Amino acid sequence: MKKIVFYMSMFSIFFSATALHAQEIKVYAALEAGTYTVKYVESGISRGFSTVKSGIPAGILRVGLDYGYFGGELRFGLMKTSSRSYPAGTLGKPAPFTLDFRNGPFFSYLGKVQYPVTRSFNVYALLGGTLSKFSINPLGNGTHLDYNAVKTGLSYGFGVEYKPRPLFAVGLEWMQYWTNVETSLSNGNRSNTTFGGFGLSFRRSFDLGL
Repeated sequence: MKKIVFYMSMFSIFFSATALHAQEIKVYAALEAGTYTVKYVESGISRGFSTVKSGIPAGILRVGLDYGYFGGELRFGLMKTSSRSYPAGTLGKPAPFTLDFRNGPFFSYLGKVQYPVTRSFNVYALLGGTLSKFSINPLGNGTHLDYNAVKTGLSYGFGVEYKPRPLFAVGLEWMQYWTNVETSLSNGNRSNTTFGGFGLSFRRSFDLGL
């Protein structure tokens, strides 16, 4: 009997706290600047090729809804085109060549779980998907790497936020938008692309009073 009373008391306390916290419904908008890494890997029966470009700047517009410990968010992002030059002999080419790699624009839809460590410090985790346009364009001597693909990949990440004021927050997060997304499959060759990285954001919330 004592155990039943104890568990019911704990459940009541937890339910009351959750219900009280869940009444705080807020919408928000944020701007984020990030630096990301794009990894491209091609494998096949005839050859293998891979490249990694890091330190690519990106800008993201975020809008979302917080409802207690949970939330949802939509993102629209743009990444700068990244170029890389390769020496003669790469992929059997007799002359050097340059490739442009581009991810974006991209659109993400994410669910969020968050926990307020203190009144001013918040941690959160994100899970969802990202729709992005990926393209490779050769400059100079052409290669077989020349195409565009629009794909969706699994997205996940986590971050921390500091709130100097109740409705303002500064955040730092790590986000993986794509992981080994198949961007091309032809002539026995398969290519996969990964991109993600770190971002710094400034967020403004709007209390709906619900």
